[in-house]
Amino acid sequence: MKIRPAWCIGFILACLGSARADSLSVWSHFIGADAGWLRAQAQTFSARTGQQVSVHNVSFTAAVTSFMGDERPSGVPAPDVFVGVPHDYLALSVWRGVVAAPGPFKLTATDDDAPTLETMKIGGKLYGLPLTAEAVALAYNRQLVRDAPRTWPALMDAARVNSWGGRSGLAWDTRNPYMNYGLISAYGGYVFGKGKSGPDVQDVGLASAGAVKAAVLINDLIYQDGVMHAAVDEGEAKRLFLTGKAAMFLAGPWDMGDLVQAGMDFGLAPLPRPPGAAREWSPFVSVSGVYVSADSTQKTVAAQFARQLTGQEAQVALAKAGGRIPASRRARAELRNNPIVSGFGQVIGQGTPLPHIVNPDALWQSWGEAMAATVAVPRPDYSKILSRAVDQMKSAFKP
Repeated sequence: MKIRPAWCIGFILACLGSARADSLSVWSHFIGADAGWLRAQAQTFSARTGQQVSVHNVSFTAAVTSFMGDERPSGVPAPDVFVGVPHDYLALSVWRGVVAAPGPFKLTATDDDAPTLETMKIGGKLYGLPLTAEAVALAYNRQLVRDAPRTWPALMDAARVNSWGGRSGLAWDTRNPYMNYGLISAYGGYVFGKGKSGPDVQDVGLASAGAVKAAVLINDLIYQDGVMHAAVDEGEAKRLFLTGKAAMFLAGPWDMGDLVQAGMDFGLAPLPRPPGAAREWSPFVSVSGVYVSADSTQKTVAAQFARQLTGQEAQVALAKAGGRIPASRRARAELRNNPIVSGFGQVIGQGTPLPHIVNPDALWQSWGEAMAATVAVPRPDYSKILSRAVDQMKSAFKP
């Protein structure tokens, strides 16, 4: 065996040290316990690999606008890794070249959860790894509704019993397409058809027969059945539920802290299949992921950190720390005794991922205006309202 001179060994060590000299810059909008989880993960990664990791907290708005290629906040090192950005911003980020394209650093999946992995793909290529998932579920006050309604007649019975004296059995923002989509999907409505390499933005299914049926049902819940209020936004729906003036409402994981803090005895369940629908209620699912920046000079180690953050063990730890719902089915299964995780997990499993589009404003503005018009008065001309919105969308999406 050859004995290397001391200067040679020192040179090798110096080179190894310089390879790890640049700190990995991680951007996240996480705060509180979620931020604590991320710092702990960074420390674990550094201890295991020798790579220093710097976690930078930025606002959600700054994280998203930077991810989409807009102005970045000053005074913060450029990111190597983005943590926690929802997948519906990914198409624009890929189009603008902000996230790294799959390549030699091999950003491979650590979990076989195909539905959430699909949200991280554009044109069949994987650009990130799923970390957490969100969808709305039916939250019910067990003091007013003892068991989760499993059928639409059971839902309506519970809603009618609790609709009196200004109280309502159900509450959600019926003007919000995000909240209404589960019913639209159940009746066969859809946002976009499938194109060769992604959504076909000229095939918009939001004025289809199924979309009209959903609009009729929602309008009837307000004006015919009298179990919902027409002009209730998301915050008001939660307030009504917290004060016992709404027996049930559509809630997201973001609402759980307030419900738990209030000491409410509540349950979570999917909304039952609506009458005459061929499919189950399938609300939108948003998946937040971990992505590597296209400008990073440390793509290989950044991808390694992404794999650690999105592994089953790390996702379970994040759920326990801050209450976020894991994207991984395995992680959710490990937390099956947690009623919030299991409740949202069931809904996420039957949900529909938000679409990937480069120009989301063209969708949401016209659609939101149309939804508001369909609940503004009893029995409007649903087809005319929705068709006009679809025409506006198609015009805006034309190249």
